[in-house]
Amino acid sequence: MSTDNVGAIASAAAGPSQREAPRAPTTTPSPKAAAAAANRPANVSVPKVDLRAPEKPALRVNVAENQRNLEEAIRRLNDQMRSNNRDLAFAIDRKVDRTVITVRSAQSGEVVRQIPDDAVLRVAHSIEDMKGLLLNAVA
Repeated sequence: MSTDNVGAIASAAAGPSQREAPRAPTTTPSPKAAAAAANRPANVSVPKVDLRAPEKPALRVNVAENQRNLEEAIRRLNDQMRSNNRDLAFAIDRKVDRTVITVRSAQSGEVVRQIPDDAVLRVAHSIEDMKGLLLNAVA
């Protein structure tokens, strides 16, 4: 008998209680998982968490209603300024879609200050006029 056969016979004679069961491949847990498992009591189970991205909400925006609300707010602001004897006016420049605030002199009615400045509005209007001339593509 060879020595290989003697080892096989001895392990067969030892019976199933001493035979080694085949082992499943194991993976090493990450350091965070190992630390979390070490701090967790043995009888506590960790629930499985579904990690799907949330669904995007369907936003419904009524542009016409928002425009009416904005115009109403501007009207109320202007009425409030007039009732307080303030020469402050709010308006919307439709071409560049910006709010314009104008401060006037009470005596002469001359524009004292405008936000944004008139030069800035002229540049914004020029840019709006130039749109589409250089590149006529839609993104």
